[in-house]
Amino acid sequence: MPAMPPLGLIAWIRRALDRRACRRQLEALLGEDDHRLADLGLTRADIHQALRCADDPCRQLARTLKTNAATASARDPFDSECH
Repeated sequence: MPAMPPLGLIAWIRRALDRRACRRQLEALLGEDDHRLADLGLTRADIHQALRCADDPCRQLARTLKTNAATASARDPFDSECH
């Protein structure tokens, strides 16, 4: 039977590649203009903060989006609905 590489190592490499891909996507978002980011519910500061997150920048940005959406809906409950 051939030797198998350690499964923990494979999982670690996969997570590292996923984080790298996420960082590239977030860096591409920084190339968008402020109006487009606002349409997405983001600011440049949100993206920079997520990029500083060492563990998982995409998860950090998702939490920020959820917080921003909750704050926006608390201010104006009709803002998130189509009329």
